[in-house]
Amino acid sequence: RSIMAFEGVAAVGDFVSFNGKYATIQSIGIRTTRLQWYSEITLVRNNEFKNYVNMPAEDKDRVTVDLCIDLREPLTRIESIIEKELPGIRDTLCKETGDNMKLKYRGVRDIEPNGKKLGFAIYCKGMYYGWSKRLLNKELLLMCERNGIQLAMPQIVINEPADIQKDSGNGDTIQVK
Repeated sequence: RSIMAFEGVAAVGDFVSFNGKYATIQSIGIRTTRLQWYSEITLVRNNEFKNYVNMPAEDKDRVTVDLCIDLREPLTRIESIIEKELPGIRDTLCKETGDNMKLKYRGVRDIEPNGKKLGFAIYCKGMYYGWSKRLLNKELLLMCERNGIQLAMPQIVINEPADIQKDSGNGDTIQVK
């Protein structure tokens, strides 16, 4: 393992969380550490590389996707559809990428004002991150369409002044602005 002076132990190939991003350490020099986020490579001064977190190996190749389902959809119905459809979705992802990946349903991750956020995770080779995420999004949307699952829609409230019409009592209408 290489040692970063006064900061801790890290090695080339370690998967780390740094400044809110997940990256792989490509090289460690005397003054800088080279990190790779997907296809972007960044040099970080070692004195700035203080608050990194070494991630567990299983998280290294994990891609997460959230699907927000309408609150009115019964969870038991949704989860039975997911259980039935997930093996086929996994097979499609494996066929498309040529990678033998794992796909897991991670349950309800959050409840938002307009829907239930369901989590999914793919464990794949790092080179397939973006591609796998796009493919999984597509397959989940197709699953929803096939099974009539309503997705949550953003709630938009627009407040605009309106003309109000009032009845004066004698059949005439008065416009109030």
